[in-house]
Amino acid sequence: MLPIDIILIIIYSIIVIAIGYFCLSGETLNEFLIGNRKMSKFSTVMTLFATLVTESMFFFGVALTVAYGPLGGLAAIMGSVVGLIVMSFIASKARESGSKNNYMCISDYCRKEWGGFSGRFAKIALLIFLAWVIILQINMNGILFKGILHWSAFASTALTVLIVLAYILMGGYRAVVKTDIFQGILLFITILLPFFIFPKPNILSSLNFKFVSFNMLLLFLMSFSLTITRPEIWERIYSSSSGKVAAKGLRITALLYFLLACFIFYYSLAVVQASPGLSPTDAFAQGYKNILPPIIAAFFPVILLAAMMSSLDSATFLLAVDLSSLRKSFMKRRVLWTRIFTAALLIGGGIISLTVYDTLTFAYTINGFAALIFLPLFLSFFISIPKKILGISISVGLVIYLIQIFMGRIAINQAEAIYPALITGIVLLIGVALTKLKNKSSVKNRSFT
Repeated sequence: MLPIDIILIIIYSIIVIAIGYFCLSGETLNEFLIGNRKMSKFSTVMTLFATLVTESMFFFGVALTVAYGPLGGLAAIMGSVVGLIVMSFIASKARESGSKNNYMCISDYCRKEWGGFSGRFAKIALLIFLAWVIILQINMNGILFKGILHWSAFASTALTVLIVLAYILMGGYRAVVKTDIFQGILLFITILLPFFIFPKPNILSSLNFKFVSFNMLLLFLMSFSLTITRPEIWERIYSSSSGKVAAKGLRITALLYFLLACFIFYYSLAVVQASPGLSPTDAFAQGYKNILPPIIAAFFPVILLAAMMSSLDSATFLLAVDLSSLRKSFMKRRVLWTRIFTAALLIGGGIISLTVYDTLTFAYTINGFAALIFLPLFLSFFISIPKKILGISISVGLVIYLIQIFMGRIAINQAEAIYPALITGIVLLIGVALTKLKNKSSVKNRSFT
């Protein structure tokens, strides 16, 4: 007889593939690619929540607690909560701009508004970020399946790829949203898990001042910047039925995410205290077995699987949509090419994921690159940024990032990956301020003459 955890994974896989099959009717271009921009508040909240609550959220909660102490994981998670709230204040403007210009993803906005080097760099940064999400989620799920099924890494990875590939190819964006709703409901169950955790973590003894450091701020800022940058969130804003729906959806998601963050913090402490000495990856893959009763531990991998797929499908589909816009020949048959790129991305991501061994360092290396466009993107909704200043600031940040990689700083301290993005923002703000002063001086000189 099959173990109960394997049976639950089989049932889950059948359900999500069935959802993809019942979404087959969405064959018009806008419906397949972005759901006709008619997503309700409920759908917006559920798909945002399911997209944000990834398997990597559990991984980073545990891994950062191992690496930086109890406040490490909490700082990273709270950065996303604040990021969602901040984004809600620009959601209406972004939704209106997206509808007017037919933006499918945020890279469309950057390419049109920034142009030149900055627009191309933003496009590349976002493509790499989405590719990172795909590789990371497949990598972690392969680790999880390998531990449960006792398969090889290749077979475990292949199973992950095939399940997601099946329902996306059939249903497109509608399947992504519908499976996100189902996966979001499953993820809500995790809020009940603290009642079953044993031994209970000693929270008070863990929260002492020796763990409070400047790294906490850096982890918070990195998480905040990536939330602002994440293409999947912008896609949800563009596909909402209105800017008001998008804004409310982001705020409600922030609240739900905060509630789950409290559980992740509690869970991470329990894992680390019950499994001292484990590496970040091993603590993620095996730690739950040491703190949950057998029947609950059998169900927990299904929750992690739902968390992984809710992020993996969104990133894969959005990147495929983005790639299908690169050539006019692709645009003529965009649905077909989106499906082709979806298959290629999942298969390619699966192969590359087999080469990733230091997941935490790999993740923050890519995070640092994607975060370079965080402040330029955010500020562009409030102020006019000269394209020359934009290009200079991103170039300076890129040079700092490459120096950081060459010196191996991110491998030593992952929290430092945010430095190039902060320098980019400082150069940008100084450049904008100097440009305004120069313009004012020119106006005064003309008035005197």
